[in-house]
Amino acid sequence: MSTYSDLLTELYMYLKRESEVTDLQPLPQDLLTRVRDTITRLRAELGRAYVRDQLVRAELEALSRVTIALLLLRLDKLFTNLKFLSTEERTLLPEERELVTYVREKVRELVRKYLGVDLSEVLPLQRYVVPGERRELKLVRFLRDHPPLMCSDLSIYGPFTKEDIAYIPAPDAEKLRDKGVAEVVE
Repeated sequence: MSTYSDLLTELYMYLKRESEVTDLQPLPQDLLTRVRDTITRLRAELGRAYVRDQLVRAELEALSRVTIALLLLRLDKLFTNLKFLSTEERTLLPEERELVTYVREKVRELVRKYLGVDLSEVLPLQRYVVPGERRELKLVRFLRDHPPLMCSDLSIYGPFTKEDIAYIPAPDAEKLRDKGVAEVVE
């Protein structure tokens, strides 16, 4: 059983590692269960003393924010360019596997219903992605509000407000930096 700070450090490590590469990184299969158990334990501590409650609330918020950032980053990787159709399931958490299985089945149903073919009969969907292209993403912090923008990967990002943080393709991050709209976070 890990302590709150051990778990938070572990989550930060996974988030950093996940943000450095384009492929999904393997995670411990019990990660979300441990997060849930820690949150449950922390919530049980609330109501004992005012000062302690403030610390526990801060711990709950930090744990929630890092976990959500990690999950959203992984989901973005999964669903960008339809990677969820070909991702190896061994890299998925059980909760992600359940979501991917559901979405895959819905896509298969859609293709069967409207195209009258099985998804496996259609050209591999990876062909619709530029072969060999790997998006290098940069983390940027917006210095002012910015409307939605279509980036070099033909995806729409935004809209953004001042102080928002986002991963966007490297060439677009550099353009925004040069215009003084955002700063690249190293």
